[in-house]
Amino acid sequence: MNFICLKNVLLDNIIIASRAVASRTTNPILECLLLEADDDGLKITGNDLELAIQTSNINCEVNQSGKIALDSKLFLEIIRKMPDDYINIFIDKSVIHIQCANVEFNIAAIDASSFPSLPDVEKSYRYNLDPTSFKNVVKQTIFSVSIDDSKPALTGELLEIKDGFLNVVAVDGFRVSFRKVDCPDSHDAYVVVPARTLSEIIKIIPPDGVDLLNMFFTDKHIVFEFNNCTVVSRILDGDFINYDQVLNDDYSTIITVDRLSLLLALERVSLISNKEVKKYPVKLIISDGSLILTSQTQLGIAKDQIPIDVDGGALEISYNPKFILDAIRALDEDVVTMQFTNSFGPCIIKGLGNQNAKYFILPLRTRD
Repeated sequence: MNFICLKNVLLDNIIIASRAVASRTTNPILECLLLEADDDGLKITGNDLELAIQTSNINCEVNQSGKIALDSKLFLEIIRKMPDDYINIFIDKSVIHIQCANVEFNIAAIDASSFPSLPDVEKSYRYNLDPTSFKNVVKQTIFSVSIDDSKPALTGELLEIKDGFLNVVAVDGFRVSFRKVDCPDSHDAYVVVPARTLSEIIKIIPPDGVDLLNMFFTDKHIVFEFNNCTVVSRILDGDFINYDQVLNDDYSTIITVDRLSLLLALERVSLISNKEVKKYPVKLIISDGSLILTSQTQLGIAKDQIPIDVDGGALEISYNPKFILDAIRALDEDVVTMQFTNSFGPCIIKGLGNQNAKYFILPLRTRD
């Protein structure tokens, strides 16, 4: 095998593929990247058996076909430290030669035959997604994914295609984050994707976006294709919650408030619990025309008050401030609504006039 590639091009693709390399494993081959060069060009693959990422059609000159496996961390650091010039990589007698300007590394080659192949996913139907919209809805919901492995399905996000929309839902047992975007002319579908997979995808999609994001899946795997990059992931088993039952519009009190004012007030009253091991709640006191926010910890007491519009009765209720902050920061609207059923029930936070984003949060029981 022999190919010549510009350093920055090679480095960018190594970084992308390395996101699927195992960090802790008893199988050394899973700590490697697979490099394959042939008449179609160069491709680099990382695969930890749960997630696989392959970059292909890399802009380089292939002089001889072949494939090798390299320790991911070592290879990444070698290329990162190389001069900004063309890098020549070739194999000679089981030794990998990496040359750039006056720098040369000679590394023992690793047998590539044991590197796991990408799962074979039949691409019977293609779902075409807007990459920027997909990236946004994942970023605006993924913070609600559960970290409790006892309920595997909740460690991922639900991707539901229904009635011409893509619904993205995350649940951690204390809150539900829901977003939906247009997905016209698509078959209905229902799949739970690991949070790690979605997190890596939104990191790979460049800030200026890509032309199109294609999605395929079977009952075991899901495939995303974009920008000469293929991401293959397992699908999570288990029951996901019926989120429609909790994201209803029933309420006894609803408040309308300036988003930035609420955000700043929450940040202020949360300051006295930032250094505490225990997470203390913030109490919301809703009365005619005002929202009083209070927090009490071992460090002291904080209180703030902001104006609101109220439809319904007065109430007092406490929440984890981080959960409300996550929701408020994820909304785009200047004005938001918070709806409540009673002083012991959940709240649902939305941007004013926007039904495509909803954040459901359970209250905290406090001792007065």
